[in-house]
Amino acid sequence: MAEIETTRDGAVLTIILNRPDVLNAFTAEMHRQFLGAFKEAREPEVRAVVLTGAGRGFCVGQDLNEFKEAARDIAGRLRRHYHPTVLAVRQLEKPARPPARASPSPAPATSGSPPTTPPSSPPSSTSGSFRTWAAPTTFADCSAPRAHSSSWRPAAA
Repeated sequence: MAEIETTRDGAVLTIILNRPDVLNAFTAEMHRQFLGAFKEAREPEVRAVVLTGAGRGFCVGQDLNEFKEAARDIAGRLRRHYHPTVLAVRQLEKPARPPARASPSPAPATSGSPPTTPPSSPPSSTSGSFRTWAAPTTFADCSAPRAHSSSWRPAAA
């Protein structure tokens, strides 16, 4: 079983972290596979990238069990494995985001109480090296070319 899996749906590439038993903690091999997935993400046919994790959590970060083997060279391991992974995400000139969360269903209205409605858009934030922003829940319009801006800023909260 691959630790990083990819699927394509039209112009959308989905990258799945696949170590659910350890909350998708990254290993050196997983870093290598992730870089390969981002090579695929740079193909011109791919217009957007969805990053997700198998199981109940996206990713807890680096699997620290690997650092037991090389406790004296943690900085070297970070430079060889972790830094190229972060740079691959940061240098991708396409939208890279987690899957859109489903809006909560409105609560049923009861007599005498005002109706409730779900939020109008998903939350916006920055999380580590992954860029997220308020966006539509589909990539249906990904076939149209878009200009890339190197001066990206997170959406206002």
